[in-house]
Amino acid sequence: MLRQSDIAAAFRESILRSSKGFQYLHTRDFVTALRRCRFHFSEVEANSWIARGKTYFVDSALDHSDNRLWIMAEMERELIVERTRAGLAAAREQGRVGGRRRVMTEEVVERCRRMLENGATRQQVADVTGVDVKTIYKYLSAT
Repeated sequence: MLRQSDIAAAFRESILRSSKGFQYLHTRDFVTALRRCRFHFSEVEANSWIARGKTYFVDSALDHSDNRLWIMAEMERELIVERTRAGLAAAREQGRVGGRRRVMTEEVVERCRRMLENGATRQQVADVTGVDVKTIYKYLSAT
């Protein structure tokens, strides 16, 4: 016979493996499936597990009803954030870094500095390098 912790782990796995996430997972269906397999796990226990899983998912409904859809949506969001962070960490381990590439490399900044020293205006330098004048001011102080 499985322990309650095993059933809770199965519930969590069913949530994680669902391609649609919490949108199509219904506690009642899960509990019914468990009962068919002779596991005794009530809806109340499933809902309390959901609440325990994320302690800050508190039911804020004024009538004290089970506002589980909101909790499930918040848990889905947390799972998405967790998966995203794991993906970014894996990419970093492989040497890939996300984000926009820098336009103003050291080489470009030095070229801009030389152009300014030779008498070009900041607008002309910005036009040649393909950046905004504000970017020129940002990298090269107004002297």
